Amino acid sequence: MEKIIYSILYFFLRFLDWSYRYTYLNAENINLAKAKHPQGVYLLAAWHQSLIPLILFLPKSRYVALVSASKDGEYVAQTLINFGQLPVRGSSTRGGKAGMMQMLRELKNGLPGVMTIDGPRGPAREAKAGIIQMAKISGGTIVPFSAMPQHFFCFKKSWDQFRLPYPFSKIIINIGTPIFVDKDIDEDGHNKAKNQLEEAINLGELTCATYLNNRSKMAD
Repeated sequence: MEKIIYSILYFFLRFLDWSYRYTYLNAENINLAKAKHPQGVYLLAAWHQSLIPLILFLPKSRYVALVSASKDGEYVAQTLINFGQLPVRGSSTRGGKAGMMQMLRELKNGLPGVMTIDGPRGPAREAKAGIIQMAKISGGTIVPFSAMPQHFFCFKKSWDQFRLPYPFSKIIINIGTPIFVDKDIDEDGHNKAKNQLEEAINLGELTCATYLNNRSKMAD
């Protein structure tokens, strides 16, 4: 039964992907991040709220993704597998150390990484420490990922105010300026990097929203 659910979810997302109209802002920042690492490794960072645009963006490359070890995380993990990605299981609340170690091994092998940095249970839009530590050890640059659908349903009772973009919606995706984390960073620098990342993703969302607003005014 679960395999049937995973298949339905996969084909539903494939349909959504086919129906969406994407605009990418500052996409060149991916190449800038790749250039900062000998193997082109970087870490894509997003809010859990934008999970659907994030998953649909990933097939442009192959990523290792840190996914919650919870039962709900299994749906995300299987969806990522169906989209050709490599999930590793662990989070801040369960199996985090083992998940991070496995992810670091894959980063060392040259795969870029991806994380929803406020998951698995929030607080929403507040970055966990793991991605800073991951960047510090791997040398991979952090790339802020922001998305704003023109039309979406918001699950207001969910911890992250999860967004499901409506079929045939425009989706604006902004790739933020890469953030480098020095291997000798101290606690103060760690906190500054975390704050910088939070601000970058939020600024990216504002950039996406402004783009949509300007395009709407032009259409009028």
